[in-house]
Amino acid sequence: MKSVKVEASEAKGVVLDTGEEIAAGKAIVSNINIKQLFLEMLKPEELPPGFQDKVRRIKQATFVPLNQHIALNEPLRFKAGGDVDKAFMVEIHPFMEDTLRMFEEYVYGIPNTRMPLVSVATLADPTRAPEGKHTLYLYHFEPYNLKDGGPARWDEIKQEVADGILDVARNHIMNLGPENILGRRIDSPLDYERHNPVFITGDFLHVGTFLPQFFANRPLPGWGQYRTPVNKLYMCGSSTHPGGGVSGGGRAAVQVIMEDLSIRFQEGDSQIGLDGSIGNKKLGKLCMAMKKGMTVYIEDGDIAAVFYSVKRVGDKLVVDAKALDAMRMDMIFTQKEIFNGLKIAFSWEVISFVLLLPYFGLKRLIRRPEKS
Repeated sequence: MKSVKVEASEAKGVVLDTGEEIAAGKAIVSNINIKQLFLEMLKPEELPPGFQDKVRRIKQATFVPLNQHIALNEPLRFKAGGDVDKAFMVEIHPFMEDTLRMFEEYVYGIPNTRMPLVSVATLADPTRAPEGKHTLYLYHFEPYNLKDGGPARWDEIKQEVADGILDVARNHIMNLGPENILGRRIDSPLDYERHNPVFITGDFLHVGTFLPQFFANRPLPGWGQYRTPVNKLYMCGSSTHPGGGVSGGGRAAVQVIMEDLSIRFQEGDSQIGLDGSIGNKKLGKLCMAMKKGMTVYIEDGDIAAVFYSVKRVGDKLVVDAKALDAMRMDMIFTQKEIFNGLKIAFSWEVISFVLLLPYFGLKRLIRRPEKS
């Protein structure tokens, strides 16, 4: 893909490297890196003034993955034993001061081998390997731009660095010798960038997961709702909240897109009764208040959460809400969970805390939004 075709501030299709144009039906949804989308595939005049400068200033991560994909003959046995052997993910770290120093060294391009993440996914999902066998992801953070030689030097040193990581893991694992390793593949940060150009600097999270670039600020402040300045052009994937991994970001983007296209996200959900009942009339006022919508604000007017509606689905209560002005979500509660929550909510400890909230800087706690 070469560019997005824009006419009258609206995305109309995409242009391929061959010159072929593919027209968009209802919308275009991009899951490529935000820097590629706005700096390479759109023209400055198609975006608000200064928008591309803001995109350029988005920070890349200072540490990215080096991963070893290892086929195992049997599951790992840790020296710690017990529940550690059953955990599908174990992260090995030195003490805090050393950990902080290593992350600081990443900024200067200095690799290390001392904190491997050991993940045996087949403990949770045996279908990932032949029966009785297992997989191991031996994951480690490393800098992309090496102090000595830059990114290109990864081709020379990745085996040495990977062997060092394996040795550290062996200090904690009793059966990670050659007899248990059926196969092994090493991917450096440079390999990841080659494998998928969207992984700029080898980062499958696209851009740094620093707090100023997270939640509603991902990818940019004011653009955390999967929409873009170009009508009918949307973002999803690692450049948007909540970042990479299987964490519901695609679902959240779909909700926004379907809302804009006037498509119901959930069909067949029965609305809560006019009295707010869900098997018990005592919940009526609470349910009706949330059904009409309310917003929870924190210091300086920032939005902590927006509650759009309450629906009854069978014997459960489904709350349609959005947290931190970022991810849309459905919270599902059973009647028992609701009543247990109300018991906690009206305990003297919680009431005392609520009375003290003004002193903790939480103000305008609940206010109805002008527009849901």
